[in-house]
Amino acid sequence: MSSVVWDRIRARPWLDDPPVDVGPTVTMLHSEELRMLRWLVREHYTGAGHIMDLGCFLGGSTIALAQGLQESGKAGWIETFDLFRAEDYAGEL
Repeated sequence: MSSVVWDRIRARPWLDDPPVDVGPTVTMLHSEELRMLRWLVREHYTGAGHIMDLGCFLGGSTIALAQGLQESGKAGWIETFDLFRAEDYAGEL
């Protein structure tokens, strides 16, 4: 990436975006992280290749990525993977 892109990322423009609506989904991510994921896909995904979400737990990051993809107007795929084993309490979430 060019230094212009990095300078833009360092400015954290996603902080001006509204919060990501994850609905009833439980997520381990902070609101700023969710907004950053949405912003990165919306502003920088070109439509080439797949978006990978590795370690998505219950899907909060996937929701943010999907909202960014939708807002970008581009077609694309989001591949999600997680190898965790849920404890009994996770079924109650």
